[in-house]
Amino acid sequence: MNISSRITQILEEKAITKTEFANLLGVERKTVYNILAKKDMGIQVLEKISKVLDIPLGKLIGIDMDDPKCEFVEVPMLETGAKASFLESYSDLSKSMGIYPVHKEVVAGRYNKLIIMVVEGNSMEPTLMNRAKILITPIDSGNWVYINSGVYVVSFRDHIVVKRVQSNDIMEKGLLKLYSDNPTGGEMNVRVDDIGSIWKVLKIVDSDVN
Repeated sequence: MNISSRITQILEEKAITKTEFANLLGVERKTVYNILAKKDMGIQVLEKISKVLDIPLGKLIGIDMDDPKCEFVEVPMLETGAKASFLESYSDLSKSMGIYPVHKEVVAGRYNKLIIMVVEGNSMEPTLMNRAKILITPIDSGNWVYINSGVYVVSFRDHIVVKRVQSNDIMEKGLLKLYSDNPTGGEMNVRVDDIGSIWKVLKIVDSDVN
């Protein structure tokens, strides 16, 4: 069964008309017919449908997470629009965020304290495109002084930024210097006392091509 047929089946099971479905999506009725006419569709459309129908994304695209042979795992997903404090408690994340199915090979056995974050903006292009989904894992605060390269998500005060580490002066000056891969994105110095959490970017899970 293709995705369009599965959505149609779910609508019938929930007794939701095409007009009601259009209202839930915030689109015109003809747009719904255009969506259902496609055998495949973009991930952003699927995510929206998943939310309005209250159906896990994995189930919507035909992944049975309860099947012992399933090759996917569910990972909490955070939109960057959330406040930085969300990043400071993994238990809160798993309760309040969405879920995104990720292939087991991608997580490579690291099932604990992994989340998917959606990048907003172009400051890290071409490495990370706008709306790219990245897999991140937290760095223990005792290990922050050893960070010397790579791309990280840093939450400080009420901000969440995705940047590359330029230099680490936490030990001597209490500062972490970050910069953008896109020259227009600039750089910044963040005081360690202001940092709530640091997460290492492990992989790009999903991204558009620029």
